[in-house]
Parts: sequence; C-alpha cells; structure tokens
Amino acid sequence: ASTDPTQAMKTLSQQATQMAAKPMVQWQDFKLMLEQTPAGIAAVAKTMGKSTSQLVKDVQDGTIKTQEFFDAVSKTGTNKQFSKMATEFKTVGQAVDGLKENLVNGLQKAYD
Repeated sequence: ASTDPTQAMKTLSQQATQMAAKPMVQWQDFKLMLEQTPAGIAAVAKTMGKSTSQLVKDVQDGTIKTQEFFDAVSKTGTNKQFSKMATEFKTVGQAVDGLKENLVNGLQKAYD
C-alpha cells in the first residue's frame, strides 16, 4: 500500500515502536505513517468504523488509544486483501530476492 514498500515498512516499524510507549496515539507518529501508506491508514480507519479524515481528527484531538489503534492495524493486516498484498512481490528485484531466500531456506538443511 505504498510506492516504496521497503521505506514504508521501516518508517512504520519505527513509528509503531515510538507509539507503543504512549497510551494515546501521537500525531507526530501517526502523521509519518499516514504519509508512507495512506491506503493502509484508510483501511485501518475503516476497520475502526471511521473515515480517514475522522481518524486523523481523532488522533489530532488525542482520543485514539494506542492499543485500540494497534488492534485495528492487526485486524486489518490479517484480512485477505492485505495478506495477499504482503505476500506478493512488487518488483522483479523483490521476486529474485524471494527466490534466492526460498532456495537458501530449502537447501540449508541439506547443506548442514
């Protein structure tokens, strides 16, 4: 759900780590997530029964609990659409990397 999935995952991971330390979702963390994956945040908002603009407003107002947000992310991330997106290669380079990783994992036991 991003034009640069590798950078998006790095940013999302860093912001989620920072977010986990606070009881409420902080705008600074959420804003970076929104910039990296607007479609992902829109899907999380939908899971929470909100529009994206309402979720943004609620985060800015400091009314979204971090655990509530993480629960929605988890629920959204395991639905069929996002699971499929997460397991498909986006570029030829990613496909080649995936092939190499599968080969190494498959042959490692025999090699050992």
